[in-house]
Amino acid sequence: MAMMLSAPINAATARLSGLELSVNHFFTTLPEPFNGLGVSANYTYIDSSTDIIPTNQPIDTDGQVFDEDMPL
Repeated sequence: MAMMLSAPINAATARLSGLELSVNHFFTTLPEPFNGLGVSANYTYIDSSTDIIPTNQPIDTDGQVFDEDMPL
């Protein structure tokens, strides 16, 4: 009995950088019934790219071929 295995192969180098900010603040001086209210906020920024090998020609979900600078 033969088994077949399929796995992704890394085709190029990639770069990933980003920033995440998070703030939690409770308002302790508010009158009833607003005492105990608070705010939770989060912001995330990610910048990524992959330098692909032109012979691999990866295809986006809409069927278009990526350039040499592809998101990670």
